[in-house]
Amino acid sequence: MVLHFIFVGKTKDSWLQEGMKIFEKRLKKHVSYTIDEVKDCGERGEEKEKEKIISAMKSGVSYYLLDVKGKQISSHDFAKLFQKEQEKTGKVGFIIAGAYGASTSLIEKYPLLSFSNMTFTHQMLRPFVLEQVYRAFEILKGSDYHK
Repeated sequence: MVLHFIFVGKTKDSWLQEGMKIFEKRLKKHVSYTIDEVKDCGERGEEKEKEKIISAMKSGVSYYLLDVKGKQISSHDFAKLFQKEQEKTGKVGFIIAGAYGASTSLIEKYPLLSFSNMTFTHQMLRPFVLEQVYRAFEILKGSDYHK
């Protein structure tokens, strides 16, 4: 399986970078992945940001947009999503938009997932998504990581 993460803006805080590194290292045991960070275009840059996200997308990848309006699923259902995608193309992508959210056209075009009813910064969501992807692969493997 191949994963592609598209994150808007740079991860600035060192503690978030450290959290990401931990799960990036763990993920390497399961999958091949890339992380692309595209420029944050600010409050009025929704369309520019959308174009940067689209430019970073790779063909043949099933993308999911992480958004507060998205469907919440359990960790087991998240693991099942990877099983389903493995049977299709084996290529999955996740998009985390910038601080002002994703453009309406992206929200309408891609399936939405949410990790909580609570709102997190787009920066904080990055290590969360990496951990949940790692957890999903551990669930599929049958390890005791997910208790």
